[in-house]
Amino acid sequence: KNAIIITVKFEWTFPDSVIFLPHSYLVIVVWLFCCLYLGSISRMEDYICMEKNFLSLIKTRRSVRAYKSEPVPSKALDAVLEAGTYAPTGGGHQSPTIIAITDPKYRREIAKLNAEVMGSNTDPYYGAPVVILVLADGSASTFVEDGSCVLENMMLAAHALGLGTVWVHREREIFDSESGKALLREWKLPETLRGVGAIALGYPAQEATQPAARKQNYIVRI
Repeated sequence: KNAIIITVKFEWTFPDSVIFLPHSYLVIVVWLFCCLYLGSISRMEDYICMEKNFLSLIKTRRSVRAYKSEPVPSKALDAVLEAGTYAPTGGGHQSPTIIAITDPKYRREIAKLNAEVMGSNTDPYYGAPVVILVLADGSASTFVEDGSCVLENMMLAAHALGLGTVWVHREREIFDSESGKALLREWKLPETLRGVGAIALGYPAQEATQPAARKQNYIVRI
């Protein structure tokens, strides 16, 4: 319909003395216009769809505290870890280090150290098959903020892939301790790294809970 309108206007706008474009050229011009016009509509629709999906992803993410023993596929784990590497960091200096633990020996070791901080003998990572630690260079003034952004990115990526996560704390105490520093030496990582947090990662073993109502005055507009 747009192409017909354009053709009519084009032919009636010019006087008879003007040499018209060959028909094949005119078809190309109209085709290009339609592609650009319809393409912009398509891109806008894609943007709106993406925006809705992303906001829904944020709103539906829940902390998961029970996991299946089913292992996380390597491609899914790689995608979650890569998402963490694209988190914003202070000055773009990328102070964090991400440590993905799937080895049963180290999975038990890190759970034991975390539980000791709490004075407990339970698994702080709720039986998840993967534990992802986020440490960061303690000399960076924004190491806590940098590591927190990394954790958030990974949690959202995991949710997008149908995986569950929960933020687990006390990594600061673990890696400030001699036992934690011994692990860093064993992993050939610098002892200047400080703990920011961790996520338990795996397939949820229970249905997600409904979100709590957002508190009043959460947002203040000035």
